[in-house]
Amino acid sequence: MENFTANEVSMYVISMITQNRLCVLQRVSGMFSRYRINIEHINISRHSEELSYWNVVIYTTEEKSDLLVKQLNKIIELVSIKIIDKVPLSKVNKQVINDKL
Repeated sequence: MENFTANEVSMYVISMITQNRLCVLQRVSGMFSRYRINIEHINISRHSEELSYWNVVIYTTEEKSDLLVKQLNKIIELVSIKIIDKVPLSKVNKQVINDKL
């Protein structure tokens, strides 16, 4: 079991565009599983017959997120991928506490 401090872990929002093909979701989610990264939230919307837009929220370290993005780029059906947001876990926790008050 890996232990990270709150300073090492951040929330990442990853945006992807993929081709609409059989088993793409399985291959993409398999990459997250391989790097032991839990998907906190996923939203996939069909843009056209050919393409789907993905937004994925994860909590992980910078090193793991970089490795994940490099490996996801190897999936043939992946058209585009980028990290669109990164928030340190300490700021995420403060925001959740403020929202509940």
